[in-house]
Amino acid sequence: FKNGDATEADTLHQTNILHAHERTTGGFVSGEVKLALTLRLLAGGSYMDLALLFDVGFSTAYEIFHKVIKEWILDDRLVKINGVDYCEDDKRMEEVARGFAVASKNVINGCIGAIDGWIVKIRKPRRWK
Repeated sequence: FKNGDATEADTLHQTNILHAHERTTGGFVSGEVKLALTLRLLAGGSYMDLALLFDVGFSTAYEIFHKVIKEWILDDRLVKINGVDYCEDDKRMEEVARGFAVASKNVINGCIGAIDGWIVKIRKPRRWK
């Protein structure tokens, strides 16, 4: 969340997001919680820590993350690139990384994507034989 400059309203809103699903029945997890959990994982959080923070099971945190990535972030209606094809195109990822490096005067190296203006380091998937 915000770094030290959160207002009281921001803090209350963040607390409400963390506990939104506790006010529902049937194990419903709100979209806000799903997105917050996913963004925290993309920023380097661990499944286990975030599962405890958001009060969901470990496997549920894992499932939420993958579902949000697949169905929200990589959805063609939202993003006009095919994320799977993109991640398999080494040349394109190198071009994008060079673009980030040039635009940032070499402050940002190895970045192949950004979400909503926030730069996110995405680890390239390994190719298994």
